[in-house]
Amino acid sequence: MRKIWVVIRREFVEKVRTKWFILSTVLGPVMMAAFIVVPMRMAERDATERSIRILDASTSELGRRIEDLLAAYDHSQVRHPSYLLL
Repeated sequence: MRKIWVVIRREFVEKVRTKWFILSTVLGPVMMAAFIVVPMRMAERDATERSIRILDASTSELGRRIEDLLAAYDHSQVRHPSYLLL
C-alpha cells in the first residue's frame, strides 16, 4: 500500500510542477471572474434610455397604433424603462 502512495505522490508532484498547471491555476479564477464581471459591466453601460422612431409609410397607420398602445401602457410598473418613444 505504501508503494501506491509513493507513486501517487510522485505523479501529483510531477503534474503540479509544470508551468501549464501553474498558469491554469492562476488564470482559471481570473477568467471565471471576467466571465461574470464583463457582462455585468456591459449591462450597466447599456441601461441608458434610448429613443425609438417609427417611420410609417403604410396606409394601415401601424405607427399611430403602436404610439397609442405605448401611450396607454402603464409605465409606473416598470422600474427603469429602457426606451422612450418620440
